[in-house]
Amino acid sequence: MFSLLVVLLPFISASPVELETRDRATTPAGWKSYGCHFDCYDGMNRYLPHKAYSNDLNSPRKCTKACEKAGYKFAGVQFGKECWCGNELGGQLTDDKECFIQCPKAAKETCGGPCRNFIYGLA
Repeated sequence: MFSLLVVLLPFISASPVELETRDRATTPAGWKSYGCHFDCYDGMNRYLPHKAYSNDLNSPRKCTKACEKAGYKFAGVQFGKECWCGNELGGQLTDDKECFIQCPKAAKETCGGPCRNFIYGLA
């Protein structure tokens, strides 16, 4: 039983109530920051499954607006240019230093990293 739990643990989705939010100066109004999370599960089955866009105008503010408009509760900026959305927070929490790629049009903000979403949730 223990080995099964260890195998399944990275795939279990956590409720935002259980997670510590992190204060960031760049967190968009009306949203909470949940930190840097792994999201690259086999390239097809992502924790935040809806790709809102990928472009050179990406920022946490733009991504959260796109996800909210599409009806999602969570938004994640990844790999600089990508914005991913979903209704469940998932993916293993990683060190915030792994979300190091600067946003293309906002040099003071970071937009995730390789296989790393910096995740925001509606407050």
